[in-house]
Amino acid sequence: MTCSHQQCQNIPEYQPVLETRSRAGGKTTRVYYLELAYCGQHQASYKLENILSDEAFTKLVKFVREKGFPPPERPLTTLGWKKLDEDDLADLEDGQQHTDTGEDELAF
Repeated sequence: MTCSHQQCQNIPEYQPVLETRSRAGGKTTRVYYLELAYCGQHQASYKLENILSDEAFTKLVKFVREKGFPPPERPLTTLGWKKLDEDDLADLEDGQQHTDTGEDELAF
């Protein structure tokens, strides 16, 4: 298995995680990108705007509303990272996505 950044042959170490809030000081909800995993070099180069497009945020808000929860606020959304373990890597085997810039359509 290799990093989700296209043509990178490094071993993936981190999974992007959106940390969303519906109000300042409110509870944090984490949204994991289960089909992405990046090496340390590319993890450091990705920012929120690379991982979460306006279209993806709109879809996220719609999904959260349909589930009956308060929708997240864009300015309160941050990007975090989960350190992967062996089980996480095994789960990626069949459905890993690859990106060039992080602007491709990504799955939550």
